[in-house]
Order: sequence, then C-alpha cells, then structure tokens
Amino acid sequence: MNQDFNREWLVNKFEEIRERILKVTSQLDDDQLNWRPNEASHSISTLIKHIEGNIKERC
Repeated sequence: MNQDFNREWLVNKFEEIRERILKVTSQLDDDQLNWRPNEASHSISTLIKHIEGNIKERC
C-alpha cells in the first residue's frame, strides 16, 4: 500500500514538473534554450535531452 502511494505521488509530481517545464520553455526563444553560461556548462535543451534519455532508459 505504501509503495502504491509513493508511485502515485511520484507520477503526480513528475506531471507537475513536466507541465512547469513546458510553460517555461514556451516563454523562451531558441537562443535562450540553447544558451550556455560557459563551455563546460549544458544548455537547457541539452539538460532536457539528458533527462528524456534517462527516463527512456529506465522504462
């Protein structure tokens, strides 16, 4: 039972975060999504690609 609660909470939290990411990215243009503060940093778009890859890998 506790495990089901955690799963449901996690799914809801993930959807909440997903919606917030979509709202934020819709307010940015391509240059802003691909901007990196320095050569060692990742852009927002790269970070989202990494997150997507991690999710797909575990499904």
